[in-house]
Amino acid sequence: MEIPVSYRYHTPKQNSPTRWGDLKNYFLFSNTVQHLLFKDVTVSSNEGMFGLCVGVAVFTFVYEAIKSLRHYLVILQNKRKAEHSRHSEDKNISKEDSTFTSLTLSSEKAEKLKFHCIQSVLHMIQLTLGYMVMLIVMSYNAWLVITIVVTTAMCFYFHEFVLSRKSLILPLEIPGSNL
Repeated sequence: MEIPVSYRYHTPKQNSPTRWGDLKNYFLFSNTVQHLLFKDVTVSSNEGMFGLCVGVAVFTFVYEAIKSLRHYLVILQNKRKAEHSRHSEDKNISKEDSTFTSLTLSSEKAEKLKFHCIQSVLHMIQLTLGYMVMLIVMSYNAWLVITIVVTTAMCFYFHEFVLSRKSLILPLEIPGSNL
């Protein structure tokens, strides 16, 4: 059975341009980048590469900041849940205050919906930025990859150590352990 021409694997001849441009699968230390994320983002000088690295660092910082914001919102929501449950246990609401109870439950549902909507929008933005960071890495420019790795490490350090004033990776006490 003959394979149709449109399904055959075609190996481009040497020195002939490929259909998708110059495809490479190795990292290259170069000051030239063509069409990074958008058609007109092209750099071909050391100053341009430095500016592009600064832009990628800011872009990566925004991505990490959104991740941190989502984490902070989950912590905030858990604190509010704990306060609300403590508050409802402290007050003995009588049957006469049923309107107050229904009002509290509806405002609690509205707050949950608000948090969920904010988390959904932030998740969409984070996912989009994450794919764009992946595409920047797929440019196979080593300077851009180093910029992303260093910026991510600095953001992780800033978030985990400076903002929380303690490291969440290596706890001093492991809950439930007998050590």
